[in-house]
Amino acid sequence: MRRTIKVNDPLRYGGITIYQTDWGFSALQVKKNGEGPFNLAMAPLQLNGNKKLYGTFLPLEDSDSSGVKGISMLARDLQSIVLYDQDGKFVGVRRPSSKLPIEINGNEILIEDAIGSTGLDLKVRTTDSVFPF
Repeated sequence: MRRTIKVNDPLRYGGITIYQTDWGFSALQVKKNGEGPFNLAMAPLQLNGNKKLYGTFLPLEDSDSSGVKGISMLARDLQSIVLYDQDGKFVGVRRPSSKLPIEINGNEILIEDAIGSTGLDLKVRTTDSVFPF
C-alpha cells in the first residue's frame, strides 16, 4: 500500500493512525556548470508571525575578493526558489525539476530538486482508549 499523507488527511490502517505533524525544507539539489548535483542544506530563517522561509548559499570562487561571495537561494515552500547574485541582487525564480537553468555571475545554475522533511505522529486505537507513541 502506498499513499501520501497530508496535514488534516491522515492514514488509517489496522487500528493505527499516522498524522503529518509539520513540514520543513531539508535541502536543495543543485547543479553548477553541469557539475553535481550538490545537496545544499536549507536553514529556517526567522520571520515575524507564522510564515516559513528557508535559505541556503552556494559559494563562488572570486580571486578579487577576500570575503566569501556566492549565490543566495530562498524559498517559502517546495514549489519555487528565489535566486540572488553575489551582490544580493534579484536574478530570478525557478521551479525545482523545471530543467530551466539560470545564469548567475557567469555560472549556469540548475535547481534539480527540493527535498522536504516532515514530522509524524502515530496513534494506536485499542478497544477503550488511544495510546500515542
